[in-house]
Amino acid sequence: MLFTGHVSAQFDISKQLVEVRDSAFVQAYNNLKTKYLEYVETDSYKKMRALHKDFFRKLNHKGDPRLLEQTPIQWVKENLNQTSFFSLHEAETEWEQYILAQQDDFKVNEEIFLLISESIDKYGYYIYTDLMKELSEKYRHKLSP
Repeated sequence: MLFTGHVSAQFDISKQLVEVRDSAFVQAYNNLKTKYLEYVETDSYKKMRALHKDFFRKLNHKGDPRLLEQTPIQWVKENLNQTSFFSLHEAETEWEQYILAQQDDFKVNEEIFLLISESIDKYGYYIYTDLMKELSEKYRHKLSP
């Protein structure tokens, strides 16, 4: 009987710890969500996303654009006639403008990127992936210009 009471007490303590942890997770998640929604309203984010969207629209790439994120200029070199760019130079210039806007966005909004990193370190990567899933489902209009 004493053993059963000890196990029951341990279960109650464990349950309380899970509830406290879950409560902290929910609070961190909601804070991250609020901050991220504020972030996507910044001018630097909107500028960066608009440049990204325009560049990838001109690519006319029929496949998954994420496959080209690291090397789009190489793809343009090999497929210029399929794009809406007038020249390779135009594509390189627009890509450089996007990269500069991305760097500016990171500097201006460094706080959100630190919060994302800290949240992932504390709660695991799922806090971010779950947030991105929710935002893309509920707030798609805010995430893309």
